[in-house]
Amino acid sequence: MFASWSQGGPKGQTVTVPFADTTYTASFQAQHQVTTSVTPTGGGTVSLSPASPDGFYNAGTAVTATAVPAACYTAGAITPGANLTVNGPLSVAANFVPSVATDVNSQVTVNRQQVQFVSSTGQYRQVIRVRNNGASLANVKLVLDNLATGWTTVSPAGLTQCATPAGQPYATVAATIASGQRVDVTVLYTRVGTTSLSYSTRVLAGAGQP
Repeated sequence: MFASWSQGGPKGQTVTVPFADTTYTASFQAQHQVTTSVTPTGGGTVSLSPASPDGFYNAGTAVTATAVPAACYTAGAITPGANLTVNGPLSVAANFVPSVATDVNSQVTVNRQQVQFVSSTGQYRQVIRVRNNGASLANVKLVLDNLATGWTTVSPAGLTQCATPAGQPYATVAATIASGQRVDVTVLYTRVGTTSLSYSTRVLAGAGQP
């Protein structure tokens, strides 16, 4: 990259031929390109600091590479490392790992209690019992799939994004459920119309995203 002229001034300039021999010296700064790649495609991006508008850095520049995961992924290894010195062309590769909660529906028993109308709030209340029939579970969530038309959960813990089908409301059951333990979850609904309440349940657990 052009750095400067010995006599100063812009990169492109007009000079008047002097009466004596004169030397004009142009100084240049060596630069190297830093490229990035991710695996798998869509798993995230690589952020470089300081940023470069064209991917080129002055030789000797210290650069920090950060793996930024997309939704439903966590950052894995970054190669050749996070703290780099640009002494030549560099290629930075980041690996991302899918982060999806595990479907443990086959390990649990879900028992739905009778729906009750709460006249003071105009809402409907239902207790759903989740029993763990296997090994201890962590970060347990109860998903209500295929909720009947007209029914809406009141302030759900969130909507599924990573565990398909996405966009379904879920309630947090417990941080942990021991083997043989039963936990009751209270779900509130509002209703428009006269359709009866119906849905299918799905239980997710683990460190992944729901």
